[in-house]
Amino acid sequence: MAVWYDVLINLGSYFRAHAALSGVAVKVGAFNPNNMLKETAAGGVICLVRDHEGREKLYKGGEGVIDIMAFCHSRSDNPDPAVGYKKISDLEDGLVAAVTDWMHNVKPIDVGADITYVEIDETMGDLDCQRPLISSRKIIRIEWSKRTL
Repeated sequence: MAVWYDVLINLGSYFRAHAALSGVAVKVGAFNPNNMLKETAAGGVICLVRDHEGREKLYKGGEGVIDIMAFCHSRSDNPDPAVGYKKISDLEDGLVAAVTDWMHNVKPIDVGADITYVEIDETMGDLDCQRPLISSRKIIRIEWSKRTL
């Protein structure tokens, strides 16, 4: 399998089992969050979606960079935006905790490569344009190498 695929599937499995994301629905792929939030626990929804790949080098096993988009979705029917912001902030904090733990625990056998660097490249809000849905998008940038395997 391609490294991006193994990483994406492994992240989804890891996040579903992570204590910081208890009560959060974690999906691999893009889904309509309005539909999911109607049937999901109050913890919100995270959708992991393949984004950009770059700097792929093929020499001696290869290495490269994968960007995974993590869409965080929550819902607040409260007219005070601060209430919704608190919910999305808690969801984002759980995501960051899970990414941090994943990068320290993932093994080459899990994803077919050594994970050499992980960062949250950027976070973007949704400009409050879909109330009562509150969303954000984080880009998880993952550098990998097969040269050491």
